[in-house]
Amino acid sequence: ETRWKGNKAKELAEAYKLIYSGTDEKGRNGVGVIIDKELKGGIYEVKRKSDRIMCVKLEIGRGSTTIVCGYAPQDGCEEEKKNVFWRQLDQVIMEIPENERVIVGEDLNGHVGRRRCGEERAHGRWSVGERNGEGERIMEHAEEALRNKFKEEVLKELRLPEGVQEWWEINSNIIRKAGEEILGKTSGKGPPEEKETWWWNEEVQKEIKEKKEAKKRWDLTGSQEDMETWKEYFHKLLNEENSRGRHEDGEASEGVVQDINKKEVEGALRKMKNGKAVGVDQIPAEV
Repeated sequence: ETRWKGNKAKELAEAYKLIYSGTDEKGRNGVGVIIDKELKGGIYEVKRKSDRIMCVKLEIGRGSTTIVCGYAPQDGCEEEKKNVFWRQLDQVIMEIPENERVIVGEDLNGHVGRRRCGEERAHGRWSVGERNGEGERIMEHAEEALRNKFKEEVLKELRLPEGVQEWWEINSNIIRKAGEEILGKTSGKGPPEEKETWWWNEEVQKEIKEKKEAKKRWDLTGSQEDMETWKEYFHKLLNEENSRGRHEDGEASEGVVQDINKKEVEGALRKMKNGKAVGVDQIPAEV
């Protein structure tokens, strides 16, 4: 946060260059990028999205690099201001060509916390404390970026043959390969420091074991009253005469079976739980 007014660029000591994007009101918001003297000659475009987001494009070597600088609203700001910031940030990143390198440097005003179970690809192991609401937004943004990258890699290689079975045989390997490259692969074990196991002590293990044993006893032993009720029910069901209608076999209906549509497949995938064993195609539900 620079807290400077206006949109300017200026030379600093030792030939560094400062480019900043500010507001009309001095003393609030504002973002800036300082470019090294050896790189400033490669600057060819500056985009000032707002007083919270800006981009600087440079030619470095034989390729282009885009530096994205951002300053997110604090936890106490209006919800709409937060939504606007994240929408604009998504838009800026989506507009960057795929062949460009991207460096994102931002003060996102959030705490992602120490917890990282299932988020290892987007969350390093060095954070501390508890996650707050803005931390959730940060992780959602990072996970969405990974999902978009995964989709891009899959679509690059995807082929569309006529039959469903042929399609799956060809493309299941592509999906699995892209998932491993973009989202990573884990055995599910990992080093001890990767998991929060501080609470798994002898006392907790003992309590859980006793709970499971008590549940088994409860399942095996019902009350005498329940037993008598069931006895009476089955005795009546199996021994009393009652009229039953006869059902004649009808003709089997023949015709075209309706195809499974995309909406049905998406609905089935949403119902699948994470962390379950994979099927014969070796693709987990998370992918």
